[in-house]
Amino acid sequence: MITIGTPHFGGPLSEFVHDHSDDWYFFDGIKLDRCRTGKFEPKKLRTIYSDIFAYPIDKGAIEALIPGSIAYFRLHQTNVKSYAIAGTYGPYAAKSPSSQESYYKTIVDPEDFNLDKALDDSDNDLLVSVTSQLGGLPKQIRDLNSNDIPSQSAIYCNTVHEKFFIKEDDDIFTETNSAHIQKDVIKLLSSSNSDKFANGIGIDSNGSSEPKNQ
Repeated sequence: MITIGTPHFGGPLSEFVHDHSDDWYFFDGIKLDRCRTGKFEPKKLRTIYSDIFAYPIDKGAIEALIPGSIAYFRLHQTNVKSYAIAGTYGPYAAKSPSSQESYYKTIVDPEDFNLDKALDDSDNDLLVSVTSQLGGLPKQIRDLNSNDIPSQSAIYCNTVHEKFFIKEDDDIFTETNSAHIQKDVIKLLSSSNSDKFANGIGIDSNGSSEPKNQ
């Protein structure tokens, strides 16, 4: 099994959306605003996501992604031959991090939100921390100048979770669109060397003795 950008330990940003799903906002078709904007009527965040974006945030998926949720509490290490691929936006992403951060600053007070702090890791793909993506496997930067792929796991720099996050002239890739990752996945799947894979993934995946949302 090869995972790419997978939140083995959850995605903390889902907690911000979940916790504010019943808060009221004004939406002018482009951005959220806590203050009255012209003729627009206030709506709950869950209503804006569901009616305008067609992305329901109150059907269980967002809540399940919160670290320490009941869903994660019920997960355990997956004992199959596994390899974890993780992305981190640095060092060439100049505008993409601030763009992603600005979105969440409209949901909470701007002074209360810092993207790296919210993800508990300055190494992240703008949605999930590298720690969560690796699922307990070692942190190893993939040297793109080398033909050798690290064993068990690899971190790819200048790589973000989703194309939507890439802004303007940032010279970065997405995890599923990266030619480097695609080539390495083919190499891994074609290799007869099983030592390249870990024996399991998601080590200590629930991360706590009690679920966070009972």
